[in-house]
Amino acid sequence: MKRQSALVPLLLTLCDFICQLCAEECEKHEEDHCQQCSAACLLCSQACIELQRAEAQQ
Repeated sequence: MKRQSALVPLLLTLCDFICQLCAEECEKHEEDHCQQCSAACLLCSQACIELQRAEAQQ
């Protein structure tokens, strides 16, 4: 990101997608560790989205 690689937007999109899939799968299970994993994945997804926005503004 620091070097403004052309791959950064693709990596952030992929990371967001993977985190969303993980969150959806973990959300299906009632166990506490699955719910915690889902929440963590959603936070990661949101971070990727925010980084994408920041990169787009530069």
